[in-house]
Amino acid sequence: MSKHLIVTGANGYLGKYICSYALNKGYNVLAFSFIHWASQKIEHPNIEYFDVDISKPITDNGLLEKLSKFTADAIINAAALLGSSDIDKNRAVNATGVKHLIDLAHQVGVKKLVQVSSVVVLKAIK
Repeated sequence: MSKHLIVTGANGYLGKYICSYALNKGYNVLAFSFIHWASQKIEHPNIEYFDVDISKPITDNGLLEKLSKFTADAIINAAALLGSSDIDKNRAVNATGVKHLIDLAHQVGVKKLVQVSSVVVLKAIK
C-alpha cells in the first residue's frame, strides 16, 4: 500500500524541503500550492500539485474526489502568509486556513494534521 502525505505550501520555502524529505522517505505527495513570486515546484513522479487557496473553504472542485481515492497518512500545513501588513489576509490564511484544513481532514478521513506555526497569525505588522 502506498504512503501519501498532503503538504500545503508545497511550493514555498519550507514546503519544498518537506516535500523533498517525504519523497526521499518513500511517500507520494499530494502538494497544495499557491502561485507566488518565490514559487518552486519539485519535478518528481511521486508528487502531484493542486492549486489550492486555503483561505477559502476547500470544496468539491474535483479536488475532494481526487483526494478521496487516497488514504493520506497526514496533512502537513506549511502554508502561511508572511510579511503582509493586512491583518485580515493574515487571519484568512494563517488562522481560518487551518480550520479549512481541519474540515478537509474530516471530509477525506485524514487523522493527523501537523501545523507549522506562522510568525504572523493575528497580529498586525508594524
